[in-house]
Amino acid sequence: MIKQKKGKSKKNDQRGFSLIEILIVTVITTGVFTVIYSFYSSTIKQEVESRYEMIASNLAQEGVEIVRNIRDENIMEGESDMSTGISSPCYPYFNVTTGVTSCVSTPEISIVGGRYVNSSSGEDTPFTRTCNTSYDPTLETLEVECVVEWKSFINSSLSRESSAKAFLTDWQ
Repeated sequence: MIKQKKGKSKKNDQRGFSLIEILIVTVITTGVFTVIYSFYSSTIKQEVESRYEMIASNLAQEGVEIVRNIRDENIMEGESDMSTGISSPCYPYFNVTTGVTSCVSTPEISIVGGRYVNSSSGEDTPFTRTCNTSYDPTLETLEVECVVEWKSFINSSLSRESSAKAFLTDWQ
Protein backbone atom coordinates (compact mmCIF):
# COMPACT_ATOMS: atom_id res chain seq x y z
CA MET A 1 0.00 0.00 0.00
CA ILE A 2 1.23 3.44 -0.97
CA LYS A 3 0.87 6.16 1.52
CA GLN A 4 0.24 9.76 0.61
CA LYS A 5 2.16 12.42 2.36
CA LYS A 6 0.16 14.52 4.67
CA GLY A 7 -0.04 18.29 4.01
CA LYS A 8 0.79 17.98 0.32
CA SER A 9 -1.95 18.48 -2.26
CA LYS A 10 -1.95 17.99 -5.98
CA LYS A 11 -0.09 20.66 -7.87
CA ASN A 12 -2.39 22.87 -9.95
CA ASP A 13 -0.79 23.33 -13.40
CA GLN A 14 -3.48 25.68 -14.71
CA ARG A 15 -2.24 29.22 -15.08
CA GLY A 16 -4.17 32.45 -15.81
CA PHE A 17 -3.00 35.52 -17.69
CA SER A 18 -0.74 37.85 -15.82
CA LEU A 19 -1.57 41.54 -15.42
CA ILE A 20 1.23 42.50 -17.81
CA GLU A 21 -0.12 40.24 -20.56
CA ILE A 22 -3.60 41.74 -20.18
CA LEU A 23 -2.20 45.27 -20.33
CA ILE A 24 -0.18 44.52 -23.49
CA VAL A 25 -3.23 43.07 -25.27
CA THR A 26 -5.34 46.05 -24.18
CA VAL A 27 -2.77 48.57 -25.51
CA ILE A 28 -2.46 46.74 -28.86
CA THR A 29 -6.25 46.47 -29.25
CA THR A 30 -6.72 50.14 -28.39
CA GLY A 31 -4.07 51.13 -30.92
CA VAL A 32 -5.67 49.08 -33.69
CA PHE A 33 -9.14 50.53 -32.99
CA THR A 34 -7.71 54.07 -32.89
CA VAL A 35 -6.11 53.62 -36.33
CA ILE A 36 -9.33 52.14 -37.77
CA TYR A 37 -11.42 54.99 -36.31
CA SER A 38 -9.09 57.68 -37.68
CA PHE A 39 -9.33 56.17 -41.19
CA TYR A 40 -13.10 55.95 -40.88
CA SER A 41 -13.39 59.52 -39.59
CA SER A 42 -11.24 60.99 -42.36
CA THR A 43 -13.18 59.04 -44.98
CA ILE A 44 -16.48 60.45 -43.72
CA LYS A 45 -15.08 64.00 -43.72
CA GLN A 46 -13.80 63.58 -47.28
CA GLU A 47 -17.19 62.25 -48.39
CA VAL A 48 -18.99 65.26 -46.91
CA GLU A 49 -16.48 67.65 -48.50
CA SER A 50 -17.03 65.98 -51.89
CA ARG A 51 -20.78 66.34 -51.45
CA TYR A 52 -20.34 70.06 -50.64
CA GLU A 53 -18.24 70.49 -53.79
CA MET A 54 -20.93 68.85 -55.93
CA ILE A 55 -23.73 70.94 -54.38
CA ALA A 56 -21.71 74.14 -54.84
CA SER A 57 -20.97 73.32 -58.47
CA ASN A 58 -24.66 72.71 -59.13
CA LEU A 59 -25.64 75.93 -57.35
CA ALA A 60 -23.17 77.92 -59.47
CA GLN A 61 -24.58 76.41 -62.67
CA GLU A 62 -28.13 77.04 -61.42
CA GLY A 63 -27.23 80.72 -60.90
CA VAL A 64 -26.09 81.00 -64.52
CA GLU A 65 -29.29 79.28 -65.68
CA ILE A 66 -31.47 81.69 -63.67
CA VAL A 67 -29.69 84.68 -65.26
CA ARG A 68 -30.11 82.99 -68.66
CA ASN A 69 -33.84 82.64 -67.94
CA ILE A 70 -34.11 86.34 -67.06
CA ARG A 71 -32.28 87.19 -70.31
CA ASP A 72 -34.70 84.97 -72.27
CA GLU A 73 -37.72 86.62 -70.65
CA ASN A 74 -36.32 90.06 -71.54
CA ILE A 75 -35.81 89.05 -75.17
CA MET A 76 -39.26 87.48 -75.44
CA GLU A 77 -40.89 90.60 -73.96
CA GLY A 78 -39.12 92.77 -76.57
CA GLU A 79 -36.83 94.62 -74.16
CA SER A 80 -34.17 96.66 -75.95
CA ASP A 81 -31.63 95.71 -73.27
CA MET A 82 -31.46 91.97 -72.56
CA SER A 83 -29.81 92.68 -69.19
CA THR A 84 -32.87 94.48 -67.77
CA GLY A 85 -33.42 93.37 -64.17
CA ILE A 86 -29.96 91.79 -63.95
CA SER A 87 -27.77 93.70 -61.56
CA SER A 88 -24.17 93.10 -60.63
CA PRO A 89 -23.75 91.55 -58.17
CA CYS A 90 -26.83 89.46 -58.76
CA TYR A 91 -28.14 86.91 -56.28
CA PRO A 92 -30.25 84.64 -58.52
CA TYR A 93 -33.45 83.39 -56.97
CA PHE A 94 -36.23 81.12 -58.19
CA ASN A 95 -39.51 81.50 -56.33
CA VAL A 96 -41.01 78.00 -56.22
CA THR A 97 -44.45 79.36 -55.34
CA THR A 98 -44.82 81.80 -58.24
CA GLY A 99 -42.30 80.28 -60.68
CA VAL A 100 -40.64 83.69 -61.12
CA THR A 101 -36.88 84.06 -61.49
CA SER A 102 -35.16 87.25 -60.39
CA CYS A 103 -32.02 88.80 -58.99
CA VAL A 104 -32.60 89.52 -55.31
CA SER A 105 -30.68 91.67 -52.86
CA THR A 106 -30.01 88.94 -50.28
CA PRO A 107 -26.85 86.88 -50.93
CA GLU A 108 -27.61 83.86 -48.75
CA ILE A 109 -29.05 80.66 -50.14
CA SER A 110 -31.26 78.54 -47.95
CA ILE A 111 -32.90 75.16 -48.22
CA VAL A 112 -36.57 74.55 -47.50
CA GLY A 113 -38.26 71.28 -48.31
CA GLY A 114 -35.21 70.08 -50.25
CA ARG A 115 -35.06 73.24 -52.41
CA TYR A 116 -32.57 76.10 -52.25
CA VAL A 117 -34.46 79.34 -51.76
CA ASN A 118 -33.99 82.89 -50.43
CA SER A 119 -32.79 82.88 -46.82
CA SER A 120 -35.62 85.15 -45.67
CA SER A 121 -37.97 82.20 -46.10
CA GLY A 122 -35.96 79.30 -44.75
CA GLU A 123 -33.08 77.66 -42.97
CA ASP A 124 -29.48 78.80 -43.58
CA THR A 125 -27.01 76.60 -45.44
CA PRO A 126 -23.23 76.96 -45.54
CA PHE A 127 -23.38 78.26 -49.14
CA THR A 128 -23.48 81.80 -50.51
CA ARG A 129 -23.90 82.43 -54.22
CA THR A 130 -23.01 85.63 -56.05
CA CYS A 131 -23.26 86.22 -59.78
CA ASN A 132 -21.36 89.06 -61.38
CA THR A 133 -22.56 90.23 -64.76
CA SER A 134 -21.26 92.62 -67.38
CA TYR A 135 -23.20 93.66 -70.46
CA ASP A 136 -21.52 94.79 -73.68
CA PRO A 137 -24.21 96.58 -75.72
CA THR A 138 -22.05 96.80 -78.86
CA LEU A 139 -21.61 93.02 -79.04
CA GLU A 140 -24.94 92.35 -77.32
CA THR A 141 -23.14 89.96 -74.99
CA LEU A 142 -23.90 89.38 -71.34
CA GLU A 143 -21.05 87.78 -69.39
CA VAL A 144 -22.16 85.92 -66.26
CA GLU A 145 -19.94 84.38 -63.61
CA CYS A 146 -21.54 82.77 -60.57
CA VAL A 147 -19.38 81.92 -57.56
CA VAL A 148 -20.56 79.75 -54.67
CA GLU A 149 -18.54 79.95 -51.46
CA TRP A 150 -18.60 77.86 -48.30
CA LYS A 151 -16.41 77.00 -45.33
CA SER A 152 -14.58 73.71 -45.64
CA PHE A 153 -16.14 70.88 -43.64
CA ILE A 154 -12.69 69.44 -42.90
CA ASN A 155 -11.05 72.71 -41.86
CA SER A 156 -13.53 75.50 -41.08
CA SER A 157 -10.81 78.16 -41.35
CA LEU A 158 -10.53 77.42 -45.09
CA SER A 159 -12.91 79.07 -47.52
CA ARG A 160 -13.82 77.02 -50.59
CA GLU A 161 -15.47 78.09 -53.82
CA SER A 162 -16.89 76.77 -57.05
CA SER A 163 -17.75 78.86 -60.10
CA ALA A 164 -19.53 78.71 -63.44
CA LYS A 165 -19.14 81.19 -66.28
CA ALA A 166 -21.17 81.82 -69.43
CA PHE A 167 -21.39 84.30 -72.28
CA LEU A 168 -25.01 84.97 -73.19
CA THR A 169 -26.04 86.57 -76.49
CA ASP A 170 -29.24 87.79 -78.08
CA TRP A 171 -30.47 84.58 -79.73
CA GLN A 172 -33.04 86.26 -82.02
